[in-house]
Amino acid sequence: MRSLKLCLLFLPLLLACATVLEPTGNDDTFENPVIIAHDQARETKTQMKWNALLTQYKAIPDTHLTHFMESTSFLMQTYFKEKLPGIVDAISVNQNDTNLVIQLRKFYSDWEDLFGCQANSIRFNFNQNNDFEENETRIYRFQQKNIGNTTYRFIMQPFIEFGLSKNGELERIISTLIPDFEMKIPSPIPNSLDISKMVANTMGYEHEFYADASSIYFPSKHLFSPKDIYKVKDGFEIYPKYAENTLSIFCLKGVEYFWLENKVEYKCTIYYHPATA
Repeated sequence: MRSLKLCLLFLPLLLACATVLEPTGNDDTFENPVIIAHDQARETKTQMKWNALLTQYKAIPDTHLTHFMESTSFLMQTYFKEKLPGIVDAISVNQNDTNLVIQLRKFYSDWEDLFGCQANSIRFNFNQNNDFEENETRIYRFQQKNIGNTTYRFIMQPFIEFGLSKNGELERIISTLIPDFEMKIPSPIPNSLDISKMVANTMGYEHEFYADASSIYFPSKHLFSPKDIYKVKDGFEIYPKYAENTLSIFCLKGVEYFWLENKVEYKCTIYYHPATA
């Protein structure tokens, strides 16, 4: 039986946007991508919330490892020089009970303005289930399910991750959450998508695969050709692209490509801008 290898491929086509605007929520237009740029009022509000957290917990962040997103001013990661007590209780951490998730959600709800994503838009997804060893950190992750009031599928699932000590002290926070905003979904196929143009744009494109734990047996390169079989994925998916001064949030369409090489079947997915292909 032919083995199926999986790879996720992002094809950097020409993604164009004529204006750089904050989301307006106007249903008469479809902005793709939605581009979020720096706003001084948002910067001031976020820093006030951050200072409140530092004051409440007498926290000292490691400035070399603490970063805010340039475009949105929201917190992306922070490591504390001294662990913060009082976030969750030690019993809940060591027993891995549901009270721990409730306590973390309460902490997030109190400080959600640091991340721009409502507390009801995240759900518990993952924890390190191994036993603590000395000085070990246990990781708890919540995934983002909504942007604002709308549920979306994501190409790379946004999350927020808390690192806790065995005593329930907070050591670090890492966030890839997408801030709340209003975004329209493109009209269904075939009204807004030219699949043939998407496929045509891919033919003759050579992609180099990089070996890792999941794709080490991939061919080093593949030249897409008309011999490849393709299948359009259902629905649209959200993909954030971070730049120094802007966050571009794309609504993209996926096409899965299948091909044979040395009697092995391979698959990868390429994501396209629905208007420009």
